[in-house]
Amino acid sequence: MIHEFNRLIDTNSMIMAHRPTRFPILIPPPSTGISLSLNLISALSPQSPIYPGKLSPSEWIQNIIQISEARIMYLTSTMSHNDEMFSTNSLQHRRFYAYFAEISLGSPKQSQFLAVDTGSGLIWTQCQPCVNCYSQTIPVFDPQSSTSYKKLLAGDPHCEDNQTKPIVKPDCSYELVNNGESLTIGFASTETFTFLNNQGQEFTIPNIVFGCSNNNTRMPFVGTKVSGVLGLSKAPFSLGVQLKEKISNTSRFSYCLHSSSQPENDDSTSLLKFGKDAVFPKGKKYQTTPILQNNFNDYQLSLESISIGEQPVTFPAKTPSVGRNGTFLDFGTIVTFMESDPYNAVMEKFDEYFRSVGHRRVSPPPETEGKFDYCYNYGGNMENFVSMTYHFNGNASLEIDPLQLYLVIDDAFCVTIISSKSFTGTDFTIIGAMHQQNTRFVFDLDKNVVQFAPEDCSQDK
Repeated sequence: MIHEFNRLIDTNSMIMAHRPTRFPILIPPPSTGISLSLNLISALSPQSPIYPGKLSPSEWIQNIIQISEARIMYLTSTMSHNDEMFSTNSLQHRRFYAYFAEISLGSPKQSQFLAVDTGSGLIWTQCQPCVNCYSQTIPVFDPQSSTSYKKLLAGDPHCEDNQTKPIVKPDCSYELVNNGESLTIGFASTETFTFLNNQGQEFTIPNIVFGCSNNNTRMPFVGTKVSGVLGLSKAPFSLGVQLKEKISNTSRFSYCLHSSSQPENDDSTSLLKFGKDAVFPKGKKYQTTPILQNNFNDYQLSLESISIGEQPVTFPAKTPSVGRNGTFLDFGTIVTFMESDPYNAVMEKFDEYFRSVGHRRVSPPPETEGKFDYCYNYGGNMENFVSMTYHFNGNASLEIDPLQLYLVIDDAFCVTIISSKSFTGTDFTIIGAMHQQNTRFVFDLDKNVVQFAPEDCSQDK
């Protein structure tokens, strides 16, 4: 969804010195199988670099809707190029990422917080000396203070990217653009990154390609600890793809998002795993569906049908998100957005069910800002709340537990699905973070599949 376009730019005034590595870094060959992990920090967690402070239940609901709203406006603008819908002003003041990670790069290491984005193909952070950097509350990364930093020069093999939408130009510069306006400009570099292995020990990986951005505008991170983006898409410079030759001979990553259906549960982190631990335990049953192969670098799946409880939902066969056009899997969006045809059919089935078990439809509570259309009176327990299941290509079914499917707000509950058409004017389907919680997802980019199975993600240590 996040289309990354580029222009040839003059970087003569941006040249930074690079210094040779003074200390050898010993790393086992990939065949030994190494496991690395990062903490995925929820935007609303006290550990978050954009933590808004302690929230009441009403404020928490408003925040998850606002984050999802900003994210969808951003993604839709990249798909439709609708400048009126998504203004420069909204970019500067809205935060549209749901998860963050703290990384360390450089020698000696410098800590930075990055927004984790499965739709982005580049790791980048603000760099000194700044041409135009937004204010951040931790020091901007300084390459000249690192003995392991190296700026890539024109002609470097890393900069010869033959993809349909290349990220880095042959002169090793890049410019990520949205709606014809630059978001970040910089140059490709390599640096040593420090991770934790599965014993909690620090482990250094040299020569990770990343973007050193010193000209950044229209970014949503102003005045926070966030310095850039950790790209996790299928593109060659994403972290998962780069780690293939570094640790395990496979491009594979995994996460299990813990349940955060109430604000008091939003204070823990989930693990983003790479390498040999990004698999299911031996004997664990899981389901597999192909990742669609197209010009996008993010993760689209072929959604074939949906069921509410045991009841199948039918909608037109030519629905764009069904089949080859794809349904997006994106944990940067917290709630789920659904295009009009399946949305109307699914909600009609929900309405039919809840009326049959005595739940009266009510006006959406004010906390929802009118975004959830289908809300019902809450009887004090969830024992007759029905589940929903996505059915994907490959006979793979993802069942959404009621805890991840509904929000209880005082004496009402709402189905956490929003019509993308009524909200943005554009039809698409995105399965957001709430519908991914308490499920282990494994993205195997070599096999081009997503695997998943239910799991208590609070036990993922």
